[in-house]
Amino acid sequence: MSNKLLDKIKHKKRTVKDLASFIKVSSGNIPNYSLFLGAGASVTSGILSGANLVKQWRKEIYERLSTEEYTEQDEAISWLKQNESDWYDESNEYSSLFEKKFDLPAQRRRFVEQQVDKKLPSIGYAYLVELFDKGYFDTVFTTNFDDLINEAFYQFSSNRPLLCAHDSSIKGISITSSRPKIIKLHGDYLFDGIKSSLSETSSLEINTKDKLIEFTKEYGMIFIGYSGNDKSIMNVMNSLIKQSEYLKNGIYWCKRKGDNISQDLFKFLNNDKVYYVEIDGFDELMAELFHEISNGEKLSLGGSEKESKRDKIIKGFISDKFNLSSSCYIEEDIKKLKKLTYAQDISSLINELSDDGVSNNNLKENDFRNLLKVDRLIKNNKLDDAINELERLISSVDNLSVQKKYIRKIINIYEIKNNTVKALEYSDFLISTDEFNYSYYLLKSNIITSSKERVLYLISLIDKFPYSVRFKNKLVTEMLSYIESYGESDSIKIDFAEKIINDSFKLDSGLSNEAWSINFNLLDLKYINALNKSEYLNKKKEILDRMYEINPHHMQYIGLYSSFSLPNDMFNMEEFKEKIKFMSGVMEVSSLDRNKYVLNNFCDLYFNLLSNKNKSNEVEVISLFNEFFDKNDILNKDKENIISTYFLLKASYELSINKNIENAVSNAIESIDKQFSIENSKRIFNILSLSDCYNFDEFFSYFEMKIPHSTLYLLKSEYYESKEDYKNSLLYLEKYLSKGGNYPNYLVRKSYIYLCSGDYGKAISIIDSNMDKIVSREVKDNLIINRELAKKELDLEIDKVALRNVISNGHSKDERAMGAYFILDDTLNAEKILNIEIESDYMNYYIYKRWPVVPNNVLDKYK
Repeated sequence: MSNKLLDKIKHKKRTVKDLASFIKVSSGNIPNYSLFLGAGASVTSGILSGANLVKQWRKEIYERLSTEEYTEQDEAISWLKQNESDWYDESNEYSSLFEKKFDLPAQRRRFVEQQVDKKLPSIGYAYLVELFDKGYFDTVFTTNFDDLINEAFYQFSSNRPLLCAHDSSIKGISITSSRPKIIKLHGDYLFDGIKSSLSETSSLEINTKDKLIEFTKEYGMIFIGYSGNDKSIMNVMNSLIKQSEYLKNGIYWCKRKGDNISQDLFKFLNNDKVYYVEIDGFDELMAELFHEISNGEKLSLGGSEKESKRDKIIKGFISDKFNLSSSCYIEEDIKKLKKLTYAQDISSLINELSDDGVSNNNLKENDFRNLLKVDRLIKNNKLDDAINELERLISSVDNLSVQKKYIRKIINIYEIKNNTVKALEYSDFLISTDEFNYSYYLLKSNIITSSKERVLYLISLIDKFPYSVRFKNKLVTEMLSYIESYGESDSIKIDFAEKIINDSFKLDSGLSNEAWSINFNLLDLKYINALNKSEYLNKKKEILDRMYEINPHHMQYIGLYSSFSLPNDMFNMEEFKEKIKFMSGVMEVSSLDRNKYVLNNFCDLYFNLLSNKNKSNEVEVISLFNEFFDKNDILNKDKENIISTYFLLKASYELSINKNIENAVSNAIESIDKQFSIENSKRIFNILSLSDCYNFDEFFSYFEMKIPHSTLYLLKSEYYESKEDYKNSLLYLEKYLSKGGNYPNYLVRKSYIYLCSGDYGKAISIIDSNMDKIVSREVKDNLIINRELAKKELDLEIDKVALRNVISNGHSKDERAMGAYFILDDTLNAEKILNIEIESDYMNYYIYKRWPVVPNNVLDKYK
């Protein structure tokens, strides 16, 4: 239909070069045209086009309503027109199908959010921003819900746009303002008021309509990627085009070559002052316009300080997933970008060599090129090629410093490939190059997978490094990890660890020695089963007092001080306020950079308040949080400078106190690429897991190479368990253990997965065969709960004595006791604890929904 209709209006056809010349010739500083972007402009950013969605929805709805298999498009359309004419409109198929698929506006908003969230602008948006910066445009109207235009301005321009997504906000926009203006005609996906159904798009709200009319009086309009199916917009345009005082510079409708046009659009193109331009796509059009208008200038991508996300977008340009380099203009700019990133790779390598103590002045050009080549192979995930190249270089290089660099790289690759034998082989080679470099021995110890073998290896080196503080601290850390998992052995005892850490203090009693923090962890393990915690708490307070006397503003003291919390029954609000006063005082006299670290610890203090079950005065708690947020929101106006922990504290507050899951998830998403997100990966995961729409592929892609393998595998295990994919959940749990994961945690998780999957016999077996290996009484109690629940599900006799012991083991009011009460059918006492746990932290409601031990019906009242 398209070609036949267009053949009738060949005189209306214009080229991109024609359009560029019309844009270029403007009167004064006022642009000739506004842009109008439809869904087609977002396709190469990874957002499904309206046409693709229509195909999916038509098939799904046709098969559901007709109960016939979908075979032909025309057949489905004909059936829908004949049988569903009360709602189906072929001329506006997208809106009618969208409205049929989703009943409620909130459901539509969630779908749209899932489609557009975390999408990055394609290269066409970079050209668009540069044309705005050069003054050829200052306004863009769009029916799209995504944030691609706004994101492009924030990444590639110092000009911040005015974004109007609500009818009320549009009224205040001045047509004479030179600031970029983004006007969303159907709303923004971040708000409930998005429009996409037939009834919703049938008319524009009054302020939006008035503003569209106002702009068309001074500007022409260029439509890109838009089908013309919204009656609300086309009715206005049809009316205005017939009036001589409007759209004096005309309308140019850009359509993809080969795409069909509707009869209504054909009629519209027949109007005076309306022309069409055939294009290859949005990105190709913007590239050609930019190069024609700017006389061959190259894309600059200037004006942004947000390197991390910006680099990610540029990487997308270079990968050219949609083969946009078939455009000669885009091809030239991508070549330039590749050269630019190559130069940045060189700069990164220089910094890496400096950090490793390799002198760049003494580095031969050939060695530098080789290192750069290897880095690019690793970056492109060509690990086998990188290994072959490194093996060749290691055997031929004559610079020892560079050889060590090659060896460390090949060790890292073999670790990624889980080839422990080869990694250990090269670590021994590295040690042979410098026998008394203790860091090489520590590197080897990290490769040894067995916790016990790792500790014994380090113990064997005590006499070799009698004066190394770092070595002693590493040894004690590994000993504590082993004892926590497997208990003491003949050669690995808590008293021996205490002696080694005291030796570390003798060598260096300064607060920069990590032995202070390690000593805190040692006390946690030493008193793990103590019923009376007074001695344990007093020893910790003594350590803090000693540190305070040395330097109360040292970061290690601040970290331990802020994270130290008393048990729930010993919580004192006045002491907490004193801590707030102290931390506020530290922030007032700290530099801006240091304040990020102080704020990180300050947030930990508030996390402790949030999790405390004895915060009796909720009004006072809310007041303290609001005061903290108000003060720090003012100090951190630029979101890019706000640390991850602060966003997560806001997320946890929104969930725990306000019970607002959407705000919680939004803040958690903001926290991902901020400072301290690595250590907060578990917190981020926990909150994002509450969202049905979040794409965890992006989460794991971001953290894959940043967090320890054990942490990554544990999170993946939890993710698959939440999706009821128990096979993959168990697979990643085994990987977690193989990478040094905590053994008691592994046992609890594995028995829990067996419970969720209904493998009750396996749950009982793994618990009974490992119970005597567990040191922690709390872990034993968790395992008892899992075992007895499995027995109950199999109608086996439960061990009531063991369950009563769980209740009486010093935590008769905690979650373990709650589980025991449920198994014993003591619902009254179980629900008392359940109520306290959920009221103190609403996150627990979502956690308990997945617990097999908690009956679903008891949670209904907390929805």
